[in-house]
Amino acid sequence: MTSYPWPMALYAAAIAATVLGMLAVSFVLGTHHNEKATGEPYESGISVTGQAWMRQGAWFWLIGALFVAFDLETVFLYVWVRAARELGWDGYAKIVVFAVILLVGLAWLWRGGALDGGPAGRKAPEPDADRLAAYRRNASYVAPEPEVSASEPGASA
Repeated sequence: MTSYPWPMALYAAAIAATVLGMLAVSFVLGTHHNEKATGEPYESGISVTGQAWMRQGAWFWLIGALFVAFDLETVFLYVWVRAARELGWDGYAKIVVFAVILLVGLAWLWRGGALDGGPAGRKAPEPDADRLAAYRRNASYVAPEPEVSASEPGASA
C-alpha cells in the first residue's frame, strides 16, 4: 500500500488557513483601545480585590490529583461500555475486577481521610461567619480572645 503525503499536506494547509483567517478577522473586526481597565482581570462583574495568587494547602492539590486519577479511570470504563458486546462475559468479569479495585482504592482513601480535608479522617473546621466575611473582604482577621469562666482552673476571680 502506497502512502501519498498530499492529503496530510492539504489538511495542514487548511488548518493553517483557518487559524490565520480567524486571527485576521478578529484583528479587523475587534476593538482597538487601551484604557486603564483593559488589562485588568474581570470575573462575573465583580471587581478584583487583592492578589490572585493565594497559597493553597496540600488538601487542594490532593483532591485535584484524586480527581484526575479517578477521571482517567472513567475513560477506561467508557471504552469498555462501547465494546461490551464484543468482549462478552470474559470482558465483563475483567471490568468487574477493575471496578472493585477502584472502589477498594476509594474506600481506602476515604477511610484514611484523604477526602475529609484534614489529617487522619478529621473534618477541617468550618470557618465562622466573621472569619469568612473578613476573608471575603480581604481584611486581616484577628481571632477573639476565648472566654474563660470562673469555674475553670487558672481563671482569675
